[in-house]
Amino acid sequence: MTESRYHNRWASFEKLTPSQLLRSISISRPSCLGPKSTSSCEEVARIPQVKPTTFAISPPIRSIGDTCSAPRVTWLGHASVYLQLPPAQSQKTQVQAKAKAEAEAVAEDNVDSDWKGILFDPVFSKRCSPSKMFGPKRRVDPPCSIEDLPRVDMVFISHDHYDHLDKSSIRGIEEHHRDAHYYVPTGLKETLESFGVPSQRITEMGWWEKTAFDFGSNRKTEMQDENVIAPASTHPHSAKLPGDGSIRIVCCPAQHNSGRSLFDKNKTLWATWLIESDSTSTCFFGGDTGYRSVPDGPTCPVFSEIKAKYGSPDLALLPTSYGSVLPYLKERLPFLSFDGNRMTASIHCSPSNAVDVHKELGARMSIPIHWGTWTTESGAEETVRDLTKACRHANIPCRWDDQDEVVSCPEETADFDANEGSEVAKLSSRDLNGFVISDIGSTVICP
Repeated sequence: MTESRYHNRWASFEKLTPSQLLRSISISRPSCLGPKSTSSCEEVARIPQVKPTTFAISPPIRSIGDTCSAPRVTWLGHASVYLQLPPAQSQKTQVQAKAKAEAEAVAEDNVDSDWKGILFDPVFSKRCSPSKMFGPKRRVDPPCSIEDLPRVDMVFISHDHYDHLDKSSIRGIEEHHRDAHYYVPTGLKETLESFGVPSQRITEMGWWEKTAFDFGSNRKTEMQDENVIAPASTHPHSAKLPGDGSIRIVCCPAQHNSGRSLFDKNKTLWATWLIESDSTSTCFFGGDTGYRSVPDGPTCPVFSEIKAKYGSPDLALLPTSYGSVLPYLKERLPFLSFDGNRMTASIHCSPSNAVDVHKELGARMSIPIHWGTWTTESGAEETVRDLTKACRHANIPCRWDDQDEVVSCPEETADFDANEGSEVAKLSSRDLNGFVISDIGSTVICP
């Protein structure tokens, strides 16, 4: 941080000069106004659509390792994700007895209250802009409302851009989920307080800082292994968490920027998040980050450092496209052609970058986020096409969450079974080590 502003410290970040920016913009050729060619998009069978989501019944806990007791993740569009964590394994006997007793009673609200809810970068508004009249507009509506979410215990914010931090959505959480605790990068506490969130329910964190949250007492607790890297012979997740029903929280670096106006550029920090439940299920939230600024140039070392410190996550939520402003400009200025990857590579991951990040993290399963929402249909098609192509080139399986057909090989490492008549896709017991593309509102059971 210099002169009260944060900055990216790696060689992988290279800010565009004015001349480079101008070279990334050109006049569209007249042929671009003609019929759309499908020759380059033949492999794209679908783009994300909205599947209305209901959170009616938490599944019964049958046995350790059963997919019914695994975390569930629902992509809500762009970078907004709802993660449900199951009860701790040590609580299973107690939960079974409780579930049996509750099943015998007829209750209108049959949500298992022991399942915990975590929101990442919640944005439910129609536009991600300072104005309700102008700015990027949703291609599709959210799959649910904030009040539809059965429970929100924690909210994680990656940075303050409008497509990741929305005043109206935060106020909606405060109206319907008043016990939610917020975790934000350094400098954002004041912003959330201005949105109406009480100071005691906001925790600011800097890069590599760690803490823990105890669901049982709804409070944060201190970690005893601060800044300790596990030896090679010890699983990085083996450090005991502070209590039954707790999770570890690590604020990790990102290659990005911040600012909600022309005058506050980079005055607040940006981050990614790593959370680990006491059942050793680990989730990495990529929020919004770049990986490399130029092809074949230096790459951001953060992701290999995360793996070295904390091991590979079971689930990685990885950004796969540029943000909301560029698609808006493309739509408003059709006579101009924008080289999106060149213009935003330093602060946004392309699909091929996302594949590289997946490999560096060693994630068991990655779900692409930060795409398909504040964009056009052609923009969504481009992301699917580029992601499947990158996975095929890297020999990484990639598939839609509700289909048996593998979009990219190898097939033998990606065996899925979708529940008949259900929006929830079940993973097999094998490791996926690949990408699962999800519709907006579809719930995926994690490995």
